[in-house]
Amino acid sequence: MHRHMWLTAEAVHYALYALIFVMPVLGWLASNAFGSPVSVFGLFTLPNIVGKDDALADLFGNWHQRLGYLMTGLLVLHIGAGLFHGVIKRDGVFSRMWPGLSR
Repeated sequence: MHRHMWLTAEAVHYALYALIFVMPVLGWLASNAFGSPVSVFGLFTLPNIVGKDDALADLFGNWHQRLGYLMTGLLVLHIGAGLFHGVIKRDGVFSRMWPGLSR
């Protein structure tokens, strides 16, 4: 795999991992600022970490939404790159990612 492809893949992976952490936190903050409690599968309620504040609710909600769009784009890029390597290039990268296909 070319160096720029490898660097892009690494950047996308790190960005996806960061978003997996940041997005729920922003959602929690937005819900708290909106005045809504956050229930986790009905088992327990997370504590409020910010008070009710409409300006903060808009800020956190907007960032949560924007990062959601970014995450969607990164997932499409990630899946597309995997298919590119598996279907077009057939360079073995896809088989290393897929369980049971590694050589």
